[in-house]
Amino acid sequence: MKDAQFYYHIIRLMIKSNNGDTSVMIKNKTAWVLYYSNSGNTKNLAELATTVLVEKGWEVETTQLTDFEQMKKPGLVILGTPIHFWTIPHMAKQGIAKLPDLSNAVGFVFATFGNVFSSGVTYELAKALEKRGTTVLGGASLVCPHNFMSETGKRLGDIYPEFGKDQPDAKIREEYINAIKYIADKAEKGDITHFDINRLKSPNPFI
Repeated sequence: MKDAQFYYHIIRLMIKSNNGDTSVMIKNKTAWVLYYSNSGNTKNLAELATTVLVEKGWEVETTQLTDFEQMKKPGLVILGTPIHFWTIPHMAKQGIAKLPDLSNAVGFVFATFGNVFSSGVTYELAKALEKRGTTVLGGASLVCPHNFMSETGKRLGDIYPEFGKDQPDAKIREEYINAIKYIADKAEKGDITHFDINRLKSPNPFI
């Protein structure tokens, strides 16, 4: 079993930009925060992103992917799902497939997992957004309480630290908040430097 700390570096790594041209100016301060969540882990982080963006003056539409309906065209898209057995959950994939053209928006993706199955899900999420015209600026994978049930009727993640108990902790939540602020700031300033989403393929990306 890998230690939960092993994955925390992903947040720092994946919001760093490569050198490149800045060619997209965000004048639209409407944001979509889209997520899929069964246990509440991903929903909690989506709602945290919403709070951060609202505090920064963004108009935010937050919705579960399965409930998605056409909304005001966004300038920023935050997309998050859990990792279920190394992949995006089927219901989330169906919701993503229904997303419209998102040209001229920038994006940030995140995935949650119970410290067991990490994968390249953030890359798959980024690829889905870029297919719809979004310029993805980064991504993160975050350890959260594993939602498999124990014999006692409690989630494994509510019992064992190795299954994400008490995660993300205050330090990681702060890093996640800073990542959302960073992306929003870049969007507002039009500082849309190219980010290579291939960097999101590795399950264990270290500098």
